[in-house]
Amino acid sequence: MQELINMAFSGVNLFYTILLLLALVYWFSVILGALNMDAFDFDVDVDADVDIDVDVDVDVDADLDTDIDADAGVTTGWFVSALHFFNFGRIPFMIIWTITSLVMWLVSVYLQKEFGPSWSMALALLIPNVFLGLIITKLLTSPLIPMFERMDKGEKPVDYIVLECNLLFDLKPGEKG
Repeated sequence: MQELINMAFSGVNLFYTILLLLALVYWFSVILGALNMDAFDFDVDVDADVDIDVDVDVDVDADLDTDIDADAGVTTGWFVSALHFFNFGRIPFMIIWTITSLVMWLVSVYLQKEFGPSWSMALALLIPNVFLGLIITKLLTSPLIPMFERMDKGEKPVDYIVLECNLLFDLKPGEKG
């Protein structure tokens, strides 16, 4: 275990380790956010007395006129096509980031184990390692695309312009509206 930790934090693998640690910190914060916050109930009593008297009058007039022309036959560049090929936009970015950084870290640690820590080899294999990580990520995330496409379909938007409504106010006795 100590050998793996030493290899992970060696100079050759440090870039990949940092990428993987950033993904792990993100997922750890997601897990903490999903927990009920009442489990971490802290009571802090602070008493502050501040009197501020500010009178602000703001008048804003805005006129917005926009025209949007969209062409369904717009051709995208090679970069957008490459992102689409690697499932960007169809799978959440952090899932792609996590799997890609894990694959790149595993490849880098394996290569260091087999060939020793060599900066020249690490730099020479940086681009192939990224490409291999993206290819393996595409293979691992492709079965998830239908699930995320079903999740993406929500309710149809409603156009509320020119619809009438009635507003009801609950005034207490003696209040003027």
